[in-house]
Amino acid sequence: MNKQTRIGKTVRTYSDSRPKARCRCLVDSIRDVMTIVASATVVTQAHAADPVSTRSAGPYLQLSTGDDVTTEKGYYESSGQGSMFSAIRVTGPNSLMHIFDSTMVGLYWHAHALYVRKYGAADAHDSIFRAEALDGSAVVSDAARIDIERSKVETLGSGGHGVYVRGHGGYFRFAGGEIVTRSWGSNAGRAEDKSTLIFDEALEKKGARADESAQAENELIPATDDAAAAGTANSRSRVLRTRLTTEAGESPAILVQRDSMAEGHSVDLETRGPNSPAVQIDHDSKGAFWSSTFKVAAANMPIVSMKDGATFELRSSTIDTGERESPVIVAQGGRQNVWLVEGGQVIARTVLSLKSLGDTPGELTLLIADKGSAVGDVRTDSQSRLKISLLNRGRFEGRATGRVDLDIEQGGESILPESIRLESMRLVGRVQFAPSAAPEQTVRVAGELRGDAGRLVLRTLANRGGPLAEQKTDRLLVEGDMVGALLLDVETTGTGALTDTNSDYVVQANEGISLVQVAGKSTATSFSLNGAYVAVGPYRYELTAFAPGASDKAQRVVAGTGDFWDYRLASFSPEAPPAPKPEVVAPPPVTPEPVVVEPPPPPIPEPVVVEPPPPPIPEPVVVEPPPPPVPEPVVVEPPAPPVPEPVVVEPPAPPVPEPVVVEPPAPPIPEPVVVEPPSPPVPEPEVAEPAPVPQPAAATPQPPVKPVATTPASPAKTDAIAGSARGRSPRQPVLVPQAPAYVAMPLAASGFLHQALHSWGQPHSDPTGRARRVSGETERGFAHVFGSRGRYEASGHDRAHRLDFSTRQYGAQFGLPVHRYRTANGTMQIDLGASAGDAGFAIDAPRNQSQSRMRIAGLGLRVTHTHSNGAYATGLLKIDHLGINVRTRERNEVASFGGIGISALCEAGGVAAFAHGWTVESSMRASYVEVRLRDFTDVDRVSVNPRPFRTASVGIGSRVSRSFTAAGMAVRPYVGAGLAYTSGPPSSQLIGGVPFASEPMSSSWEASAGFEGRLGKNARLLVDVAVQDGLDHGFSSVFATGSVHWTF
Repeated sequence: MNKQTRIGKTVRTYSDSRPKARCRCLVDSIRDVMTIVASATVVTQAHAADPVSTRSAGPYLQLSTGDDVTTEKGYYESSGQGSMFSAIRVTGPNSLMHIFDSTMVGLYWHAHALYVRKYGAADAHDSIFRAEALDGSAVVSDAARIDIERSKVETLGSGGHGVYVRGHGGYFRFAGGEIVTRSWGSNAGRAEDKSTLIFDEALEKKGARADESAQAENELIPATDDAAAAGTANSRSRVLRTRLTTEAGESPAILVQRDSMAEGHSVDLETRGPNSPAVQIDHDSKGAFWSSTFKVAAANMPIVSMKDGATFELRSSTIDTGERESPVIVAQGGRQNVWLVEGGQVIARTVLSLKSLGDTPGELTLLIADKGSAVGDVRTDSQSRLKISLLNRGRFEGRATGRVDLDIEQGGESILPESIRLESMRLVGRVQFAPSAAPEQTVRVAGELRGDAGRLVLRTLANRGGPLAEQKTDRLLVEGDMVGALLLDVETTGTGALTDTNSDYVVQANEGISLVQVAGKSTATSFSLNGAYVAVGPYRYELTAFAPGASDKAQRVVAGTGDFWDYRLASFSPEAPPAPKPEVVAPPPVTPEPVVVEPPPPPIPEPVVVEPPPPPIPEPVVVEPPPPPVPEPVVVEPPAPPVPEPVVVEPPAPPVPEPVVVEPPAPPIPEPVVVEPPSPPVPEPEVAEPAPVPQPAAATPQPPVKPVATTPASPAKTDAIAGSARGRSPRQPVLVPQAPAYVAMPLAASGFLHQALHSWGQPHSDPTGRARRVSGETERGFAHVFGSRGRYEASGHDRAHRLDFSTRQYGAQFGLPVHRYRTANGTMQIDLGASAGDAGFAIDAPRNQSQSRMRIAGLGLRVTHTHSNGAYATGLLKIDHLGINVRTRERNEVASFGGIGISALCEAGGVAAFAHGWTVESSMRASYVEVRLRDFTDVDRVSVNPRPFRTASVGIGSRVSRSFTAAGMAVRPYVGAGLAYTSGPPSSQLIGGVPFASEPMSSSWEASAGFEGRLGKNARLLVDVAVQDGLDHGFSSVFATGSVHWTF
């Protein structure tokens, strides 16, 4: 059987009848350190597919220093054993070899298809390189430079590598082709001794050859298309990826060692034999890959094997091993690095395993940045240490066991499936537990925790807290020191509860829920809530810090036994209870002793001194006390020296200041008694101690008895949130700042719509233009502006929820008549108009400061009948769209929602004219407003479900005016007054699942003043100022309007 191969422009015939020698050896370990076993067997084989020259030696090329040779469509084979007998040999500086569409074959032991050494250079395109013998690598760069594109490389013998670069300054680039090794210990690509190996993509050769049989010889592995690299010069161009495959054991696809580097761009790596990782990096070397794929058949092998100072970098690539048990990366000993950057991702059950290498512990930095991610577990042995560094949207999601440090920079994020123990942590980014994680997980930091406004997310069941068994929460426990500050994002479940379990209106060290404990140094401001509070339904929880000595040791969870910092989440009861009444503590129920009683200072300006009786008269004088004031006798002992008991001195009448002796009371009487002096009324007697010496008693004033506190003193603590003012509702937690705005919003909207309704086209005190009926004028159109500032004071019920708010409102209205006709006793006119307005509402109370803005826009239809005698009746219907925004000091905008308003007005009145231009106008009106707001959920995840809010108002009014004419202009000033009453069902809505209601009922009086004047022949100007005030509660405001009316 013969085969034809094209060489140059001629056709030469080769026979496959001559056998070729091939040596196969069984090798137990790496060939660099082991000798070949003596029992190697030499076998001869015939291969019909391998072209073998019929000559004793095949064609070969050898270049020396300075040679520059180009070959195209050539065929070359090795001429003997050893690298110096390779098919093409390039040696020495400035020697250049250019190869196109050629085939090179290494047939003998240690002979290569292409061998370039000593700073020579070669490039090849669309060629085939094959090494068939033991230790024969297909292409070798020995301190030289090689660049190969769109070619196929294959090795058959053990220990023969596909492409092999070594030596200082060695450089090898292989792009857009395929490398396959089929025997043991054969790498598809290998770099060592400070060399560089690069695998890259290449564009397909422009223009296909017509000779398909010749093209089949150089057929490339199909590659994926890449339109970005295809270019516009040739629409048939496509990007060719590089594919590396090893089929035998102990054969990593890429091996990089001894301070070398390998790069892969658009490379597909696959190993099929045992003990063959896709990439092996050793001894201070580096491997970096972009847009590459990795596949390892052996179930117990990692994708990447590293040791002793290696670095692995993955960019714009994903390694996903599914449920595979073996780690993706195994690193052993020394300082090493793994970089997952620019979209580099590893998804596996175990991402990384770090081990010691002999006595050398492993130290590795796992850098995840620029949208890189690692999803899976990392682990170390007891001697090694792993540092995970996340930044710029880098993400780690998985378990970390062993000795692990976590460093999360700005934009980095770690998601934990369960509790974790860290050697140290630096947090600028974000840490949280996965939604699927079980409750009550813990982040333990054995050493130092550093924070720079980083965020830690903890999940908590918002309940009463208190005993540890009742606290269902994630925790942060720091056994070392806390440096800097962290924000806590607390995600809550439950409906909330008052944590003040002992009802003392103060957060105690055993109340609430312990979120963070620090055994080392910390400060009161080291931890704070993100946004100053946590919303649980409509209520707010805040953070309180208890310093060492103030914290409760029974609440300790962090390791150790000494003092610790405790940061506790608690709901605040709005205000302290009334001060307890003073209580005087009576003496214990024992037999009372004689007491000294002194009279009050007013009747006795100076102390009364009782002289003892003369020595010959030792007996005391007994005087009975007055029966009415003293029902029981009191015993007073004489002040003789042998008798040391104190005496009770009754102030006698001015001329007789002698002491009195009274018999002691019976033992069962427990309370002391006092003897009132016969002088004018005196204040309550005071308790004094017995006389210390047996001398005559001197009555001196005593201080009043101090009250005893009925509530225990609170321990020293630091409020972690500034401003701990209490609210008013004594047994409810404080509301979140925006909740009062939600409660008040329907009422505020209703008030705004009432104002806009009453001022439709007219000044506030002249809603239907009564004045013009006196002169018989007919209105044809109007333009109207209005504005007000005021305050709403809630009812007693609403004050508990702080519904008092200030308001400012302004708007504009425009209208034109659409139809007018005469009736039997007057005229009927129909007007159509549009209005727009803007209002602001502010609730300003401790812990509940919010600002709301409301915009309205609507249409109105008015029908007016005017009687010939000046009486009138009018009806108005308006529909408005509402747009509302709510902002708080802590959150800025917390909610944006909308709704509609439906308004109706009926009014009737009359005009009475008197002499000298005086006019009295009276009216009655009734109005109805319905507000319907949509359901929404705000940024604190507080759900709000408003119900329709309906109010009705009735009022009466009157005004007196007089016409004047000055400078040819008629002017009509006026003053007016009125009363109004507003009522309706309570405003009912659910805020965070808790029902709230407000009472719209109110009464108010109103006083107004203004004037009306002509602007030319067909226009009138009306200006009005009104003052409104609630009789008990409700709206109080100053209202101003201005209108221009066109008449004919």
